[in-house]
Amino acid sequence: MFTMSQNPNINKIQDKVADIFGLKFQTSSQEGKAEELFRSMQDVTKILVIVDDLWEEFKLESIGIPFGEEHKGCKILLTTRHQQICTKMNCRKEIQLGILFEHEAWVLFRDKAGLEDDSSTLNDVAREVGGQCKGLPLAIVTVAKALKGESLDGWRAVNQRFKDSRHLDNEEVLGGVLKPLKLSYDYLKKGNSQMTGNDIQMCFLLCSLFPEDDEIPIEMLIMCGIGVGSFPNAYSTEDKRNEIGIALKKLQKSGLLLEKRDYAGTIRMHDVVRDFAHWLTSTGENRFMVKDKLKEWPHMVESYTAIALWNCSSNIKKFPDKVEFPKLKILFLHGDWRQEDGLLVVSGTFFEEMKALQVLCLKRVSFSTMGFPSLPNLKTFCCIYCKLENFSSSLTNMRSLKILALSCTKIDEINEELVKLSILKYYVLKWKRKKKCISPLSCYQELHVISKSNINLLELNSLPRLTTLSLRLSANQISQGYFLFPKLQRYAIVVDGYFRFLEAPIFRTLEIENFSSSLSAFNNLFDNVEKLQLRN
Repeated sequence: MFTMSQNPNINKIQDKVADIFGLKFQTSSQEGKAEELFRSMQDVTKILVIVDDLWEEFKLESIGIPFGEEHKGCKILLTTRHQQICTKMNCRKEIQLGILFEHEAWVLFRDKAGLEDDSSTLNDVAREVGGQCKGLPLAIVTVAKALKGESLDGWRAVNQRFKDSRHLDNEEVLGGVLKPLKLSYDYLKKGNSQMTGNDIQMCFLLCSLFPEDDEIPIEMLIMCGIGVGSFPNAYSTEDKRNEIGIALKKLQKSGLLLEKRDYAGTIRMHDVVRDFAHWLTSTGENRFMVKDKLKEWPHMVESYTAIALWNCSSNIKKFPDKVEFPKLKILFLHGDWRQEDGLLVVSGTFFEEMKALQVLCLKRVSFSTMGFPSLPNLKTFCCIYCKLENFSSSLTNMRSLKILALSCTKIDEINEELVKLSILKYYVLKWKRKKKCISPLSCYQELHVISKSNINLLELNSLPRLTTLSLRLSANQISQGYFLFPKLQRYAIVVDGYFRFLEAPIFRTLEIENFSSSLSAFNNLFDNVEKLQLRN
């Protein structure tokens, strides 16, 4: 067994392998050593070679290890934190070391910490500490080894640090976790341009803004990524969507994000990895603050670039009328869904000193936009279960808006004001309404109208740049003319049915009730539809 690490020393590895086989090199060159090792190992019938911590594709022949047709009795077992390395190395079988079950995690933790299998007080505390590792093998081994031989008081002190979220201050305990995670984070730039590497890292940091154990909506990450200007070389919304999707897959293969559970539209981040991201953003250029279940306004510094406040109590104390965050680019402000006594009430002046703001996401928030400040850099504005008074007048202060998402949000009629948003590319409307809130802007690239509306389908058909469409409508809205969507790549269209899609469509889907009277209108879509459901 030998460890490759990020910068392997081939000569040292060759010397170690030679010692295992009792070989004395007759030459000092790397190529000569490889030749001697190759001949020596061919004389051994069965060999298991364990290559630990492989960071990139590597030719084992350069060390002198024969395998495959050169030595069918030599088997290679390699470990890597990057799944794509297995593909590049043509591995016959991949075994992913995922999150351990509770019992497995405790057995491993107890073994590495040198604890007895008994019901002592020390073990009770150790179980709590081990539970904070949430089944992540790297964290389990690192924390257990750091605390091996520690007194009961020492275990209790560390346990309290975890509970108080001060564990990242303890380099002795978690240094072994932070260092390899930092290497994986830095490695994201490997093989990419400087700009692309930074964008992939930003996707990772954006995931850390969401609550612990959250199913992170990929669509929200896409809206945020577009808002902060990720992947600027991808011009269209569809291209940016694809780039962000590729970045998330790379983060998964690097072990920095977890596989989705059930729903294809979400991603997950392990709690320990999330803590690492918060450690990264506690200082430096990207400085984040994330708080959950807020009951009073926290102490903050002006240098934050991203703030996420989740489940804020509607009775929050000292909620300020105005705050100064000149560098703030991202703000998530969410009311507490468990409270039935109303929405989180915020003053319109609250946002006045946030001139750099690019992404604003509100949920269960109520505020009047009278006197709403000019936000010249705002690119993404998302409101979910909100109440916005005088909203139409505030749109004049958002001329840089590219994404407007209004989901289950009470607003006034905004049709005339939408026309003034000349670069708006992505519009979401999810609410039952009779007022006209859709304007046929030629710049639309994505349009998601989930509620039944009075949308003019002939106008919709004329949108030249539309690539993604979600639409719910009634049969009597459909004319017998053909809908020509020349650039439509993804869509979910429901006629006289219930819209079950929560996010932007992944597949080309068409569902029609009473199809005998409306089928011909969609003739142009039948060539590429992937999911077709008809009821009469």
